[in-house]
Amino acid sequence: MYELLCDLGKATDDALIDAYEHRFGQVSPSTVRTRRRELQDAGSVVVVGHATTKGGNRCRVYQAAPSTPSLA
Repeated sequence: MYELLCDLGKATDDALIDAYEHRFGQVSPSTVRTRRRELQDAGSVVVVGHATTKGGNRCRVYQAAPSTPSLA
């Protein structure tokens, strides 16, 4: 999911679901949202803005967080 979001740049959950299905086939929307949330909780995905869904509701726009260089 992280690589998919990196490829997209910025995306809403709806856009992530569409991109995932285009690349891998049918998936439950809740599965994509759950995986995105896990990445968000880990700090790998951040909210960068808001947009409007096809239904006219406000939603968040996500982006892969920039990786930090290793200190090793």
